[in-house]
Amino acid sequence: MGNGIACNGTLVVATLRGLKEESAMVKATEQKDKTLCIFMGLKDVPALVSFLKKWYPGETAACLIYKAGYAASELLARTTIDGMAAAANKAKEKFLGLIYVGPCLAGGHGSGRVVE
Repeated sequence: MGNGIACNGTLVVATLRGLKEESAMVKATEQKDKTLCIFMGLKDVPALVSFLKKWYPGETAACLIYKAGYAASELLARTTIDGMAAAANKAKEKFLGLIYVGPCLAGGHGSGRVVE
């Protein structure tokens, strides 16, 4: 994904369930332009999109990372919150992955295979 995914020094890692339980944290994260990382959220993308749009504009940058850390099979899909569901539908993997959301991701340049 490139450097600087936590450009303001904060990266919040949580599950969708954890985010729902701490919605005030999501609001604070969005207001301060921090980056969210949703762990194992690929199976819940439609619910995640609905949840995130309570605080984030739909054009907020997002990245779906499939099989993160597996050099031979890692895939990256750059998108926005509005495009997350379509991007997730294109990939075969539906479980093993991370989802990053935040303004620091916009225009990033990273290595690895990219899902179109």
